[in-house]
Amino acid sequence: MGRYPRTVSEFAAGRREVQVHCAECMRRRVVPPDVLDAAFGPDFDLYDGYAGLVAELRCDQCGKKHRTIVFRYPARTGFGEVNSEDALNSELERRAYIRVRGWETQELRGPRRRRR
Repeated sequence: MGRYPRTVSEFAAGRREVQVHCAECMRRRVVPPDVLDAAFGPDFDLYDGYAGLVAELRCDQCGKKHRTIVFRYPARTGFGEVNSEDALNSELERRAYIRVRGWETQELRGPRRRRR
């Protein structure tokens, strides 16, 4: 690949997940890669098409459209040594996710301080 996974087929090959959270009924579920492939195609860019994911994916239980979509990498757990290429790809993926969610201003601001 040479970069972090972006397309549906790359997510499936890298064992990454697209997890949807329903704000109405508080349900969480993982969308299987074959469902994403059938709905959007294997070359669909999940980062560039984030708005399309939010618009199309609905809750199985209540039928409402999902408002929160999270990209996860469940295979990476715990702590251990990471080579520099994996660390760089992980950081690039994190920054792309922040950018697609519109959290750039919060990331630059840093943590909020508590008022006394």
